[in-house]
Amino acid sequence: HTKLENSAGKFDINKQAESFLIPLLNQVFGKKFSRTEILKVNYAAVDLISDDGKLCIQVTSQKGLAKIKNTLVKYIETRQFENWELIHLVIDETFESNIKEKELQNFIEEEVKKLKSPPAAKVKFTRESIWNMADLRIQIERNCKSDQLGQIREFLRSQYGNVTGLPGFREILIPYDVYYYDKLQQDSLIQPFRF
Repeated sequence: HTKLENSAGKFDINKQAESFLIPLLNQVFGKKFSRTEILKVNYAAVDLISDDGKLCIQVTSQKGLAKIKNTLVKYIETRQFENWELIHLVIDETFESNIKEKELQNFIEEEVKKLKSPPAAKVKFTRESIWNMADLRIQIERNCKSDQLGQIREFLRSQYGNVTGLPGFREILIPYDVYYYDKLQQDSLIQPFRF
């Protein structure tokens, strides 16, 4: 579906993904994210920004090195790196960037050299800053406690209804309802021992 929309020049899927991802990212990072277009239409390089101004996220369905480099060019030339760290999130669980760390850092270095004045901070962007949906799932598993998983489950339930089995399509986040249901139920049943 995403491929068809993008090939037709329709990138509304990215806007839908941004809205869908905000509650998940809020849980993963313990921050509140907002869409940058609320601040300014066509905000350069980033789509979401944390309320503390320390983290921004580019959400895209476009795969490939060209999109990553284009984002970095805008991120550097607008000097956003001086204010916040960037995560480039591709809304596809199979996307794998094949760029080598050295190549990425050389590209960043060349872009920084184009600035008219010296930067006030170093660009903090590595291969680890390039995520796909599977990476987001890993972050959810690593960073979220059971109450956060419960909030994610409730959010997914509000979006998709009561999920009682694994879906037959490649939606990576829906199975959390099934995957974590037992753990969440056990945690809620733990009561202090009373005489």
